[in-house]
Amino acid sequence: MDGLKSTFEGQVDFFDLDIDDPELDKLRQEQRINNRSHYILLAPDGETVLRQWFGPLDPGSMEAQVAAVLRDNGY
Repeated sequence: MDGLKSTFEGQVDFFDLDIDDPELDKLRQEQRINNRSHYILLAPDGETVLRQWFGPLDPGSMEAQVAAVLRDNGY
């Protein structure tokens, strides 16, 4: 994830939500994050889901997919 953060710095804001932190329950419920290794790419409005991933991340694949989503949505 750190590689993605540096690659897309200034284009994408990254937020880590600790699944075990009860203070984040409301936000996880709003975004329907129920498990570990769940990733969501939101539009700048903070509500529109552009893409979701589940499970372990392959850094090269993730970088290509995030770049494609940004390009395809005019970001």
